Amino acid sequence: MTVTELDDSLRQVAITTASALTTKGYGDAITFTLLAYDYVVTIDVELAHIWRQRFTGATAFFLLNRYLFLLSVCLKWIFRYYTSNNYLVCAGLGISIDFLDFDVIATTVKLIFTLRTWAIWMRSWRVLVCISLLGIGKVGMNIAAWSNTTSYLLTAGLPAWNYTLFIRSCEATRRANTFPEFNMASQYIGLGFDTVVCCLTVGKTIQSVRRMRELGIHRSVTYFIFRDGSTVALTLIQMLLALRSPSSPSPAFTVSVVSGAVVTATGNIVINRMLLNLRQVVASDVDLNHVSISGISQEGITFATNAFLGNLGAPMCMSDACGGEVMDPRDNKSVADNVEPQQ
Repeated sequence: MTVTELDDSLRQVAITTASALTTKGYGDAITFTLLAYDYVVTIDVELAHIWRQRFTGATAFFLLNRYLFLLSVCLKWIFRYYTSNNYLVCAGLGISIDFLDFDVIATTVKLIFTLRTWAIWMRSWRVLVCISLLGIGKVGMNIAAWSNTTSYLLTAGLPAWNYTLFIRSCEATRRANTFPEFNMASQYIGLGFDTVVCCLTVGKTIQSVRRMRELGIHRSVTYFIFRDGSTVALTLIQMLLALRSPSSPSPAFTVSVVSGAVVTATGNIVINRMLLNLRQVVASDVDLNHVSISGISQEGITFATNAFLGNLGAPMCMSDACGGEVMDPRDNKSVADNVEPQQ
């Protein structure tokens, strides 16, 4: 290879890398825009139903899911545009990001949907065990795949001759051909988790719709229950996008990056909205200031929860379907925990 050919090759590598960074930058901008918009339109609800109410397990889940995800996005931006020559800092950023994504945030999301599904099925231990095993398997395979296939690379610089271009950044390299069984297991277990949660949620929703029609209720818990399963569709879309991951910038690469940013941000937003909506269910649909508790009990609307879940579980069910466990909230602390204090 001649010097001219070498220069052309290095120049092309630099231009390709710069193009990829620019495309990923668009993805970052889209993610920040979606998160900022969601924050603006929900800040009043968050203040009223999260920060001004007593702390519960649902509160912790909301804060972890919302703000750790935002922290992860910020760290990814720093990681991608890191310009120092310190490899230890680069690797530290990469490990922190992957730890948040594959361990903390993933575990939080699985816990939210596991406990939520358990709650709407009136604390069925069979449901809890089934979903918990799938969730643990998914997170475990994520961690195994990450720890065995990921390395972090500090790009020291790719000068493009005759161009004022000098690229330096951090990159995380996924060795897809190393331990592929971890990645495959993670995908199949994740699909199983999402499918089970979706089916159980839709099944409970159908029961709730029938009961609401009997009661003449047109807008109630159903709207919020449907939010639970919506992430399943987003997960499936993300898996389809992952089937094609070009190594060089192209229209397909751009579509993959942008679509991935939209899907990831929207998935986080949907979960946050679900938790916020559940905190408003009792106040908006069953106003305890105007409807007697005994009247609600006679109509058959009850809630299954405990002190740890807070308002995370709030399904409609027949009184006999609840096994007689949920009584008047004024005499039952576990149910009273489900009702937001009146301000």
